[in-house]
Amino acid sequence: MSSRHLRRVVATAVTAAFCAVFVPLATADAHSPRSCTPPVGTHEHSEAEPSCVTADVTLDRLPAVGESTTVRVKLRSQVAISRARLSVQLPTTLRLSNGGSGLSAPRTVGLNQVAERTFALGGSERTVTFAVTALAAGPAQIEAAVVDADTVTPGRSGRGSALLTVGQKAGTSKAGITGQDSPAVTLAPGVGATVKATPSLARSAAPGQICAKGAFNVADKGGTWLAGRNIPVTVSGKATSTSATVPYGTGLTSATDGSYNICFNSSVTLAQLWVQFSTNGSLWGVTNNAGSSFYTVTTAVASNAAPGTDQSFGTSVPASAYMRGWHVFDTLNLLWFARGSGINCWTARESGTCTKITLHWQPGSTTGASFNNSVPFGQRYVNLADADPDSEHLVLHESGHAFMDLLYAGSWPPSDCPSEHFIHLRTGAMCAWTEGFANAIAGYLKGDGRFYWANGAYADLMQTNWNKPNEEAAAPTPRTATGSNSASPGR
Repeated sequence: MSSRHLRRVVATAVTAAFCAVFVPLATADAHSPRSCTPPVGTHEHSEAEPSCVTADVTLDRLPAVGESTTVRVKLRSQVAISRARLSVQLPTTLRLSNGGSGLSAPRTVGLNQVAERTFALGGSERTVTFAVTALAAGPAQIEAAVVDADTVTPGRSGRGSALLTVGQKAGTSKAGITGQDSPAVTLAPGVGATVKATPSLARSAAPGQICAKGAFNVADKGGTWLAGRNIPVTVSGKATSTSATVPYGTGLTSATDGSYNICFNSSVTLAQLWVQFSTNGSLWGVTNNAGSSFYTVTTAVASNAAPGTDQSFGTSVPASAYMRGWHVFDTLNLLWFARGSGINCWTARESGTCTKITLHWQPGSTTGASFNNSVPFGQRYVNLADADPDSEHLVLHESGHAFMDLLYAGSWPPSDCPSEHFIHLRTGAMCAWTEGFANAIAGYLKGDGRFYWANGAYADLMQTNWNKPNEEAAAPTPRTATGSNSASPGR
C-alpha cells in the first residue's frame, strides 16, 4: 500500500468523523447508556468504553498446588438485561469445578478454559460461586466478563478479575502477579500457526555451527494461534554448567509465519543452550505500566548442543497471564506493514535514528485506553488496560495516535475532546480530526467499517448520513494488511 493511498483513506474517514460531530444527540441508539460511568481506574484522556455493569472477583484463600479455593463473582448492573451472558475464564493450570454454579462445562480457548452461564441481571446484586483447584505453580488470572447477549450496544457489559501467583507449597502463594518473564509453553506438534517451508528455515547447521530453530505464536481472544511476527530473539548458552552466560546469536522471528533459524559458530559442545524472546523491538515495544521493563519468554534449556547440529525448540508461546501483551506486539505489525514511509522508520521525517512506539500494558491494569501526549515528544506512549488487547481495533486505534504523533513531529491541535470521550458519542471538531484519524487507521488495517471493543460490542463508523440511526451497520470483513512493506524492521 502506498503512503498516498493511506492518506486518501484516512482523509475520507476523518471527513466522515468530522461530519459526525454535528449529528443531533437524538440520533443515538435508544439503548445507548449515556448515564453509565467509565470503568474504575480510567483517567481524563481514557477512551475506554463506558460501563453499566460491574463484576467483582474474590477468592476466599490463595491456593498452592493441590489446594482449592472458592471464587465469588458479584455482578451489579445499572440497567436491566434480560439475557446477561457471564463468561468465566481461567488458565488450564487451574481446574474449575462448576457443580452448583450453573456454569457450563469449561471449553478450551488457547491456554485458557471458559465456562458460561446466561441469566437476567439488573436491580439487585447477583453472585455466582464456584471452586478452583491449583494444578501448577506460576501466575494465574481468574476473569469474569458479562455482556448483554441480545445487543452489541456499547456499555451494557462489565468485567473483573483476580490475579495470583500460585506457589508450589502451602503458604507460598501470593496475591497479584509480579515480573515480566515467563517460561515458554511449548505447543504440541501440529498445534499452532502454520510454518512455511522456507530455505532459511530448512538450512541445517554447517560443520562448526549450531543452529537454533523454532517458532513463536500468540493466541487471540478466541484462542486462535497466530504467528508471532518480527519478535526479537536471542540465543544464549553456557560452555559448561558453571561458566558465564554468552549470547551467541540474535535475530527476529519471520514477518510471515513467526519462525526463526539462528545459526552461529561454535567449535565446542555447549553444556546449555536456550532461546529468549522479547517485546523490546527496535521500532515498537510493550512494557509494564511503569515503562520500566519489557516482557520476555524463555525456553527450556537444551543440553549438550554439539557443533554441526540443529537444536529444535518447537513452537513457543507465552504463559496465559502475559498472552495479551504479546498479542499487542504482534498486532503492531499491521501498522508497520502499512506505514508507507519508504524507509525503515515509521515516517519519512526520520532517518538513521527512528522514534519507537511504546505501549504500556500489564495483567490486571485498569489504565487505558489512551495515548499519553502530555510528556515530551519521543517519550510518549499508549496505555492499554488488562483486556484491551482482545480488540485489535482498539490497539491499532491507540497506536494510530502514536503514528499521527510521529507524522506531525509531536504537534497536536488544541484539544476539545470531552473528558472522558467515547467513540460513539459527540465530540468537538479538533477531537473529531484526531480521533477520526485513529479510527481510519484501525478501520483500514482491519478492513471493516466497525470499531470493536474488547468485549465484542461495536460502533458503526460508516454512519455518514444525517439523522439515520437505523441505517444498517457496516459488515466487518477482516483481512491481514500486507504488501510491499511487509518486511522485518531493522534491528
